[in-house]
Amino acid sequence: MADPCGEAWSIIESRAWSDWKGLPTCSVEAWSARFPSLSKAHGRGLLGEEPAPAEVRSLSLSGYDHPLEVWSRAGEVVLVAIEYPGDDAGLRALSSELGEPSARLDWAQRTLTYREAARVFPARGVALLDAADGSVVLRVNLFAPQDAASYAAALHYPARSMTRLPRGP
Repeated sequence: MADPCGEAWSIIESRAWSDWKGLPTCSVEAWSARFPSLSKAHGRGLLGEEPAPAEVRSLSLSGYDHPLEVWSRAGEVVLVAIEYPGDDAGLRALSSELGEPSARLDWAQRTLTYREAARVFPARGVALLDAADGSVVLRVNLFAPQDAASYAAALHYPARSMTRLPRGP
């Protein structure tokens, strides 16, 4: 029997971006079992242009300079965000393979806003969030395949500062 979550994890670990077909339904518990470095503590924040609360945990993976953000709602992983993903050659190859994005959205990173620099490929469950000049991918968002409007409404980091909510019980 195929293990879609295991396949997704392997792609993320190995950075085999061209093999990415979208985030399957995976529970936070399954991620915790696979990745013991997934933080047990979690924060809460708002995701989406129609802001809705979500929990966020950090995940340290060998080969990545920064922890990955694992976002969940109701115990299900909905977004894996990889800041400063490196692997420029692999991401350029993926970008070339994907062609023109279905949508270009503004996005914010800390206090900076990047206009139309988020390239969204919703059928593949990936958004490449570029620097202002498009020279480098600053963040990769991985999610379940969906249409661009659904991604923007529920998961995208809009051009506003991300609001962190108080920790939950």
